[in-house]
Amino acid sequence: GEEAKRFLAIILKDGQRSWKEINKMMKANNINQGTLYKARKKMGGIRTEYDPFGVAYWVWDRKSMKRQSSDEAETKISEEAKRKVDEIREKHTEVPENKEEEKK
Repeated sequence: GEEAKRFLAIILKDGQRSWKEINKMMKANNINQGTLYKARKKMGGIRTEYDPFGVAYWVWDRKSMKRQSSDEAETKISEEAKRKVDEIREKHTEVPENKEEEKK
């Protein structure tokens, strides 16, 4: 179960994934569907959304996940550390990649 939770956290951390994609990766990682669904339920905050073409996507609402698991050791990161990580992320995402090329 832990492996399945880790797998979900990794593949969903950057946003949504289509169920087809998740299914492919799940098989490649030898995780069965039952285990995956149990992990999904345990993690919380993962919902299914459909695009206009009816394709299913899994979306991880990490804010609700953080609230649910704030008592777990994994999430006992100080607020300060979290803030630093967020600041670093923002710095990296603010600058468009093509800015670098303009300088040359």
